Amino acid sequence: MFTVDGLPALFLPGKARLANGFVVMAMQGIQCKEIQIFNLAQEEDKLLRDLAGNAFTANIIASFLLAGMLVM
Repeated sequence: MFTVDGLPALFLPGKARLANGFVVMAMQGIQCKEIQIFNLAQEEDKLLRDLAGNAFTANIIASFLLAGMLVM
């Protein structure tokens, strides 16, 4: 996956296409059952992409904290 104009995109049969929210959430590890439990299927596609990005933020912060503790 890569970005086009800052938005997540997929390269499908010769063309770059905007990845829909469910694909982006799946790539971040959010499963279908979690989408159903929290009724996320009814939300807008942009909101799902934002939610997936926010879910990954916790991993980045945790890795920086761990690296900082190891360096000190």
